[in-house]
Amino acid sequence: DNEIFKQRMPLTGTPGIVKFKLPQSAPMLEVGKQYRWQFFYQCNPRLRAEDDGVEGAIARINPNETLIRQLEKATTSLEQIQVYAQNGLWYETVTLLATLRQEKPQNQQLLQEWKELLRSVELESLADEPLSSCCQP
Repeated sequence: DNEIFKQRMPLTGTPGIVKFKLPQSAPMLEVGKQYRWQFFYQCNPRLRAEDDGVEGAIARINPNETLIRQLEKATTSLEQIQVYAQNGLWYETVTLLATLRQEKPQNQQLLQEWKELLRSVELESLADEPLSSCCQP
């Protein structure tokens, strides 16, 4: 129930899936502690009933020896993504795969991996949405 960080950012002209990275000035997340995040967006400043948002939870972990070894063995970014996914590290999986998709938007293998990832969490309706680099505080 303690707010540790809050930031307003304009999203004008940025449809699709947006990426947000906490600035270095934000407090460091504590290992083993679960945090709730919320991302609200204002659709119409005159009619606040149209506001919408999403929320979720995140926890910072210390990687165990097995995870460290698996990541060291991963020779490609796709192998790293698989390691993250197999270990239930959702944010790392999504972030790395989205970054690769932005770097190589025509790569069909990355598109298939993206669609499969979103399908696995019943978000397949978002698979064709553009990825935006917005949201720098």
